[in-house]
Amino acid sequence: MMLLKPHWSGYELMAALQGAGFFWELWKKEGKSKTYQLTKGFPESRLIVKRGYFDEVVYDYKNFLENEVKQRPKEK
Repeated sequence: MMLLKPHWSGYELMAALQGAGFFWELWKKEGKSKTYQLTKGFPESRLIVKRGYFDEVVYDYKNFLENEVKQRPKEK
């Protein structure tokens, strides 16, 4: 897996998964912040599908992203 763009609007890319023709990406606010965003789409057009705060320290961002994607409702 190749990370597409490491920074975006003050956020750092932590993990990415390729879906059915698009990408799911997990972004963490740069610095010591616990804020994150889950995006879906393409590098040139992302849609923020969830914003939140990490409840605890996350060591495996890819696993966190996979769990978040599994919890999303399936699209028709």
